Amino acid sequence: MVQRTIVKPGSFLDGIVWGMMSLVLMGLVMFSMGHLYTMVMDNKLKALSGLKGVFQMMAPMKGDKWEFNISHTMLFGILACLVSMVQPQPPKPDEEESERKAKKSKKKSKGD
Repeated sequence: MVQRTIVKPGSFLDGIVWGMMSLVLMGLVMFSMGHLYTMVMDNKLKALSGLKGVFQMMAPMKGDKWEFNISHTMLFGILACLVSMVQPQPPKPDEEESERKAKKSKKKSKGD
C-alpha cells in the first residue's frame, strides 16, 4: 500500500535552514534601514536631509527612533518571499511597432 503525504519529511530540514537564513537576512536589512533612518533623522547625512519628511511618512516612529522586533522581521521576510515567488509577465508585443513594420513592408513592395 502506497502512503501519500502532502509534505516530504525530508524537506523539513531544508525549510528550517531557508527560514533561518531568511530571518537573519531580513534582520540585517531592517538593522541597516534603522541606521539609515536614524542618520537621516539626526541630520548626520547632510545630502539626505531633504528626505526627512519622506522617511517620517514612510515609517512613522515615536520620537524619531527606529524600533522593530522579531514579528516585524518575520513579516518582512514573509513579504520578501511572497514577492520573489511572483512570476514575471512576458512582454506584450507592441502593436504600434508591428503596424509601422507592416506599413514599411507595404511601401517597399509598392516601390519594387
